[in-house]
Amino acid sequence: MPDLEMNGNLIQFKGELNEERVKDLKDLILAKQDFPEEVILDLTELEGIGVMGIQTILAVRENLMKHKSGLKLKMKEEMEPMLTWMGLNWLKEESSA
Repeated sequence: MPDLEMNGNLIQFKGELNEERVKDLKDLILAKQDFPEEVILDLTELEGIGVMGIQTILAVRENLMKHKSGLKLKMKEEMEPMLTWMGLNWLKEESSA
């Protein structure tokens, strides 16, 4: 999976977020047994985020919380207005990497 990989505590997306990639991320998260104290989700090379991306971030966050692991986000500045528009600016503030 060259467009989605986890190295240590870093999960990095590249390219476009689509249903298949969300499934790949879900499989990656569910297959992992031991999580670091903090996982960084790097979206800086993602081509846009949209509603599916926001839902994906929230799902990842919820799953990591079950494992007592925190989520930090790295994203392009132009993605921040989407979080604010959706009333989720707390997510960016809570998880700034």
